[in-house]
Amino acid sequence: MRPVGDSNTIIDGETEAEELRSVYHLVTWQKQQGGAGVTANYGKWKNVKACFPLHNQSANKELLRRWSRAVILRAEDLDEIRALFGEKVWLSE
Repeated sequence: MRPVGDSNTIIDGETEAEELRSVYHLVTWQKQQGGAGVTANYGKWKNVKACFPLHNQSANKELLRRWSRAVILRAEDLDEIRALFGEKVWLSE
């Protein structure tokens, strides 16, 4: 169930990362907080290993297209990564 609200209580995120964080909260926050209450590895969610919203595929493709031709990433490129994926971005092994 999505929390109810109007233009005074619900706002759009400034970056795509903020939008993703909002979706994550909608899924993982407890129902009394307005979320779905999905808790990975716990109770009826024991088979859920992790929760993370899907990213914008067209934005990902555009970044890869541009960066595949670049030799060095600029500070602006890093800002784009942060805006798209959030403050904490790490590589999985």
